[in-house]
Amino acid sequence: DWNTVYVNDKAGFLKRVKQFLDVANDNNIGVIMSLFWRYATIPDLVSERVNIGLGTPGSATRNFCAQYVQDLVDTFKNHPAIAGWEMGNEYSLFASNGALPHINVGLGTPASYSIPDDVMTLETMRSFYSFIIAEIKKYDTTNRIIMSGNGGPGGVIEKSLSNYLTLLPLDNPMDNWTFHKYSRNFFGSRAYADLKNTLIEIRNAAYAAGKPMILGEFGQERNELYGGYGGTNIFKNGADAVYRSGTQLAFAWNWKREDSLVETNNFSFHPENTINGTNEVFKILQYYNEKMKSEGYIPPNVLQPTLPVEVSCNGGYGTGTTV
Repeated sequence: DWNTVYVNDKAGFLKRVKQFLDVANDNNIGVIMSLFWRYATIPDLVSERVNIGLGTPGSATRNFCAQYVQDLVDTFKNHPAIAGWEMGNEYSLFASNGALPHINVGLGTPASYSIPDDVMTLETMRSFYSFIIAEIKKYDTTNRIIMSGNGGPGGVIEKSLSNYLTLLPLDNPMDNWTFHKYSRNFFGSRAYADLKNTLIEIRNAAYAAGKPMILGEFGQERNELYGGYGGTNIFKNGADAVYRSGTQLAFAWNWKREDSLVETNNFSFHPENTINGTNEVFKILQYYNEKMKSEGYIPPNVLQPTLPVEVSCNGGYGTGTTV
């Protein structure tokens, strides 16, 4: 797909991206542009081993990524719909678990991957992040947020909150700490029932480090009726924890799974959805957004909001991000 829509038709690709961003801007929507969603895609595309390609300066993988960043970031750095940049999706889960990439030959992956050359390490992930951060900042000097998009806590090495707090700054060499938190991503018994306290502890550690904390994903996950982790109540618990913890920026993720022949789940954001016939999730988001606005974001007696800070970041990548 990348060969068809980007490599072989760069002008057409950039035109379509602009059309998308223009529509977003017309509707007052800010876009977080996720640059390399699947971490193994570019090594596959240039026929390099995944860990070697991502981690080696001057590799074909890094050269391709640098060109893509230049094309995309330099073209759209001044577009009003661009709210920020993101590396990809949950690289840290694969790195912290020592996992091989998923195989889908029909979508261009090799028929097999092997250990260790195709196992992305945490060191490789961090090095790749620092490389991409530097490339982005060559073209975008506006101090927009750059997020890792990391998952977790979900790795075999993330056994405790205290240990996780030592990994977050290493795994986020950008101007903020970004991570995802779901009911199954727990420390011992610390699931959504204790999410507020967990978020407060992580947020306080980020504050001490002079960096904003961004909750890149939270949500209700799969349908509880079909073997999943929760439903609307779980989503409300998560939204309430975000509100009470003083989290500075949070993104809700809403699963829409076809887990049953009977369409009874209530997972659509769309208030006029004709399949699910409900807008419960939308109402929850609306309730907490209105509550935050009316109260100046967070009640002072719960947790003081963090003021924007400016800090020198790892590797000299400029000032801290204002969220």
